[in-house]
Amino acid sequence: MTTPPIEVLADERYGVRVVVQPVHKPLDQLVHDDLADDPDFLTEMLTAAENPQVATWEMSADNCQVAITDTRVTITNPHNGQTTHLDRAEFASVLRRVAERLDIDVPSPGAGSQA
Repeated sequence: MTTPPIEVLADERYGVRVVVQPVHKPLDQLVHDDLADDPDFLTEMLTAAENPQVATWEMSADNCQVAITDTRVTITNPHNGQTTHLDRAEFASVLRRVAERLDIDVPSPGAGSQA
């Protein structure tokens, strides 16, 4: 059984809405509660997730904790005890789509200035 893809939709109230299966609810909470109104935090997290040179990265936000490893991302909401795990590439893809929906320009990996 395959899990339906995670959808990233425009939302009039929050700017963006992530549609997930119940098992991935902490991702929805992370986007709505911690990232949608904090472009700098979204940029920092997306940059870490997309950078293959970042082997591990951890951050605690207001509502969720995120731990990135070589292949996997763990999102935990300590307030309700929910945890989910995502493939790192899938997590980066979701954050990239969130940034696009919010019209936040986050340079793609390797997109540095050319001298």
